[in-house]
Amino acid sequence: MPVSEYTPGIDDVGDLLRARTFTTGGQELGTFTEETRPTDQQVLGIIEKAAGTVFLSIGDDIPAALFSEAKHAVTLLTAMMIELSFYPEQVAAQKSAYAEYKELYEELIGTREEPGSLVLAVINAAEDGTVDVVTHLPKPTGTFPPTKELIW
Repeated sequence: MPVSEYTPGIDDVGDLLRARTFTTGGQELGTFTEETRPTDQQVLGIIEKAAGTVFLSIGDDIPAALFSEAKHAVTLLTAMMIELSFYPEQVAAQKSAYAEYKELYEELIGTREEPGSLVLAVINAAEDGTVDVVTHLPKPTGTFPPTKELIW
């Protein structure tokens, strides 16, 4: 499966990163154009880089059931790269959604020591042919039964 199967378009990135789709005149476009910062061409270049990075984590032969999750991972990484490249002062001042995008991306991709849900789903599909498309749900926390008495 070529990377293009899970490569988002500029509209997909604009849907996630709406705050960056304003013209210099202040009109929200909902997508990137030559009038936005970054421009549509700059976003396309960043999408290509992000897709290549995700490709290195999950490969090019993933089940079709995981295309949506893979596309979401590329979209998140693209948003992170836009924030770091065009708005680093806002990232440093924590006035950017970068940290939240990074958390979501890491849940999908993870690290070499602790692979994320998408990487695990691709590994499982390669090993036994099963596809778990609900792997992106957060891990449960707490205990059951509760350790404290519940008061109604």
